[in-house]
Amino acid sequence: MVERCPDKTEVLGPIPSAPTIKLSRDDFRISMEFKEYQASIERYIVNRKSGIEYPVLGLCGESGEVAEKVKKVIRDCDGVLDDEIKREIAKELRDVVWYVARIGMELGFSFEEIVSMNIEKMRSRFERDAVRGRGDNR
Repeated sequence: MVERCPDKTEVLGPIPSAPTIKLSRDDFRISMEFKEYQASIERYIVNRKSGIEYPVLGLCGESGEVAEKVKKVIRDCDGVLDDEIKREIAKELRDVVWYVARIGMELGFSFEEIVSMNIEKMRSRFERDAVRGRGDNR
C-alpha cells in the first residue's frame, strides 16, 4: 500500500540545539491524573503471567511502529509531515505510553514516579549543561 505524501507543510530535519531552560513539574499539565491512568490500564492487561518480559517486548514493538512511520515519511514523502501522519504517529505513541506505564507497574513504580524521575533527570541535565554527551549518568 502506498501511503499518501503530504504537501510540504513540515519537514523532518536535524534536531535543533537545546536551549538552556529550567524545567519544573508546573511545566507539565495533563488532563488525566497519572494514578487514574495507571489504574485504568490495569483493566486492560491481557497477559499477567509473564512479568516484565511481555510488556517490554510490547514496548519494543510499538516503538518500532513509531520508527517505521517516521522512516516511511523520510523515504516516501521527503521528510514532510502533515496532520494525518502526525495523528498516525500519535496513535502509536499512545501504545508506547501504555507499555511504559505497564512496565513501571511490574517494577513497582507508579507512572507518576516514572514521569517525575524523568523530569528530575532532565532538569538536572539542563542545570548542569549536560544534555549532550554520552551515557545515562551524565
